[in-house]
Amino acid sequence: MRDAGLMARKEAVIEKVKATFGAVKEALKSGLDPAGYLAPEGADFTQGQVSNGDRFQGMPWVYLDFPKYFSHDAIFTFRSFFWWGHGFVFALMLAGPSLTQYKANLRRAYDRLADHGLHLSLARDPWEWRQGEGYTIDLTGANRAAVEAALPDRPFLKLQSVLGFESNRDHAGLDEDAVVQAGRRAFIRCGPIITRS
Repeated sequence: MRDAGLMARKEAVIEKVKATFGAVKEALKSGLDPAGYLAPEGADFTQGQVSNGDRFQGMPWVYLDFPKYFSHDAIFTFRSFFWWGHGFVFALMLAGPSLTQYKANLRRAYDRLADHGLHLSLARDPWEWRQGEGYTIDLTGANRAAVEAALPDRPFLKLQSVLGFESNRDHAGLDEDAVVQAGRRAFIRCGPIITRS
């Protein structure tokens, strides 16, 4: 309670993550082809949104949605999410009228997507970020039947890639380049799901 510097250090980390997510957005922008994506009309491929808060399951968080589209009946976003103590998650989040096509694209591209560190969310809503049994299933060659069995009843599609602290080269701090590259790689890997046929 006497450590007055604790809050200043926390704010410094949050600001660094926000700046890093600005770099993620610029890296994603460089390879975007909005006309090539099966995205809702009006999807944002230029600005994105960065937000942060202090209490997601008791811990601070920061996210970037880019590209993004949210409406009452549709979600089309790539979210870069930092959750204090847990690391970074990069997630393609999809719902709405094109969901059937997104699922078909995932099935068709499964062999290209498998074994590259992607996980299908099994959560009841897209705002769950925990990983592991009961929350996610790995997209691997061995799990194909289980992944396909989970798809039909899902009201949304969320594919995640995780950069945990144990995989970050700079364990004491934030390696901006590692985060940027992980985000860009995750978006590119998920590309076949949102690309127009």
